[in-house]
Amino acid sequence: MKILKLALVATSVLFCSNSFGQKTLSPAISGVNESTENNINNESSISEEKSISEQIALIDEHLKAIQQKWDYIMSNQELIEQAEKSDWFKQMSAVKEQLLAQKKQLMEKLNDKN
Repeated sequence: MKILKLALVATSVLFCSNSFGQKTLSPAISGVNESTENNINNESSISEEKSISEQIALIDEHLKAIQQKWDYIMSNQELIEQAEKSDWFKQMSAVKEQLLAQKKQLMEKLNDKN
């Protein structure tokens, strides 16, 4: 996730420097660069949407793994007792809530893009 954020920051810096340099070009060249910049911005938007979708998929995988372990624990009374002693159920409930909140934010961000 940090790598994706770093890539987005690096991309943003690249676009900012491209926009700054564009102002010094002649009108004919500037028009070509505007078209190119629009294409780059569209590609960036698609790339960001893909990144958001990938993050949502990772959250879904994490939620699925938690549920699978939860179901496994619930199938064995000894494991249930150990999980209750260690507050595993409470901890996993909190993690699930956090993941669902992150997913909701990402879904809203993705919907705003469309």
